[in-house]
Amino acid sequence: MAHMTSVHFDDRTDALLDAFTQSHGVSRSTFIQEAVAEKLGEWVDTQAADEAYQKWQADNYQTKSLTQIAKDLGLDAD
Repeated sequence: MAHMTSVHFDDRTDALLDAFTQSHGVSRSTFIQEAVAEKLGEWVDTQAADEAYQKWQADNYQTKSLTQIAKDLGLDAD
């Protein structure tokens, strides 16, 4: 389900947005949607990395060999 959101920009940002969208042949709406999606994707990736680091830290920074990882995933050839 889509939701409408209104955004107000200062004059400088509005002018830059116009210049960018015109030079790239995209609508303001498309550009804003893509920019928000990109930023949220980066945030999700950061959250996953932070969670993985915390688990690694809690595990006293132990590492596994590629062979052990393959075995854990059931990919070992043995």
